Amino acid sequence: MRENSIESTETQKASPTRNADLKLASVWTIGSFGPTASSLATLAPRVSRNPSTASCDNSSALAKYRMPAASVLPSLRVPVTENAAGELTRERIVGSQPSTLYRVEASVALLAAALASGMTGSPSQTAATQTVAPPTAPVAAPCLDGAHFGVVDRCPRTLREYRRSRNWMPSELAVAELDESQADFVALGAVLERDCEWGIDWYATLPDLVRLRSVASLLDADSRRLERFSRREESTTRIVAMFSLARLLATLPRLDAQREASRLAWQAAQRAEQFLASPQSAQSAGLIRSALDGYLREQAESSPRILQTERIRWVSRPCDRIRLGEDGTGLFRAARAELASTVTTANEYPLSRLSGEPLLTEMRAAERYYEAANEAWSTPDATARLADLARRAERAEFGAWVAAARPDFVRVRGELERTNAALKELRARASPRPEPRPASAPPDARPTG
Repeated sequence: MRENSIESTETQKASPTRNADLKLASVWTIGSFGPTASSLATLAPRVSRNPSTASCDNSSALAKYRMPAASVLPSLRVPVTENAAGELTRERIVGSQPSTLYRVEASVALLAAALASGMTGSPSQTAATQTVAPPTAPVAAPCLDGAHFGVVDRCPRTLREYRRSRNWMPSELAVAELDESQADFVALGAVLERDCEWGIDWYATLPDLVRLRSVASLLDADSRRLERFSRREESTTRIVAMFSLARLLATLPRLDAQREASRLAWQAAQRAEQFLASPQSAQSAGLIRSALDGYLREQAESSPRILQTERIRWVSRPCDRIRLGEDGTGLFRAARAELASTVTTANEYPLSRLSGEPLLTEMRAAERYYEAANEAWSTPDATARLADLARRAERAEFGAWVAAARPDFVRVRGELERTNAALKELRARASPRPEPRPASAPPDARPTG
């Protein structure tokens, strides 16, 4: 599949006798856990965010698709037509760099139409042509793309030299690099301040975290450079951009995304603390405090949805893969590639022996673990309760799947709590202080008697 467009025409025979599971296997796959054969409701967050789809019951996944083609296709952003011969044709979609979500939806549109035609009867019983409306503009502008990452390629020396230490300053050659990229930094800051849409299936994939870390490091380096030359107002905008970058990543309610956003916010807090150690204007302190509040607010809004997302990623989508023939060994191998996960090799053997319905039974047992984790996540003693759940999971109280592989709730929750506590302390230091009382002022009147 080419990056800048979907293949011009793809034709599939809509035969009632075709094996439906083979049709499901044709869905384009990204990430460790799918979306191989995922339901339409959970495949793309912008299509549906219904938490009720996060289940792994005994019913076939095909039941989710048993609806007329006319009721499925209009909700997807891809032109699909059915000709008189009963062939489903995907029109060419032309555009620069279509998002991952659009490419997935294109495959799902073909899949849903083929299943609906095959299950509801002969194509002759349906309309001769069914056309879906062309793609509509996204609700929000896209977040960072290749153009915004160009500054990373233009400042290689700065990235090689960069250190997080308190006293590090860019060299003269790095300063020259950063100075030539000022237009990029200004444009980047404007992009980071607005609301945007990542345009990805965040159940299955993440933005380029390596690039995001590089952008944060360059913003840090340029803030130091500007402060060195007493350009404090511009230095403030770079710190604000660092917090905004963390805020945008915190909009993704995934455990690994939240952990990375927390680390970016911590990096911004260290730079802000150094900056505020010397006398600064009230305006600079206010801008930094406002950007910090934006991250904390976004993180607090996303936090309750993390457990729902992880349940879909670790239970619902693996269940779909099991129905397509995946066994326990394949699931364990996919789990090892996850960023914020706990994988216990000693518990791999019981899982590797399972497949089909016995493995689905283990997945249903895993749902109890995520229900308990969801209850513990928002409690004051969340870390202790999640640690107790992890110990019980190791003893296989929630089935073989959770015993072998699960999200690392304990460590990530602890990291989020430590970062948020440090950010709140920084916010207190950035808050305006009352003016000192003049020495000649009389003492406060106190009541007597």
